[in-house]
Amino acid sequence: MAWIKIAREEDFEGESMKVFMLDGWPVIVSKIDGKFYAVSAICTHMYAYLPSGTAKDGTITCPVHGAQYDLKTGKVVRNVSEPVKKITGKVSYDLNSYDVDVSDGDILVNMPAPEGLR
Repeated sequence: MAWIKIAREEDFEGESMKVFMLDGWPVIVSKIDGKFYAVSAICTHMYAYLPSGTAKDGTITCPVHGAQYDLKTGKVVRNVSEPVKKITGKVSYDLNSYDVDVSDGDILVNMPAPEGLR
């Protein structure tokens, strides 16, 4: 694992989210309730780019099939619908989440060693 500096606290205004490429993978970093969180930016259902969806109240909705994820934990909040499950043969599962630390105003994300989709 490696701590990677990605931004400064002042780069985030209020409740906000930004995407960073870390170790070749897109990662969403969110500021929610004054704290920072990091989760994978790729939907686990059919690999859509989550930042193209909508984010509201700490939840992001996939732009393709509507799965929803908690931006703090990466947990599935709402899975894809039954018809989508039947057509694709797949369901959503939790996003990878990453430890975040703030030190002297620097935002750091702890990335594990590379191994497949994060």
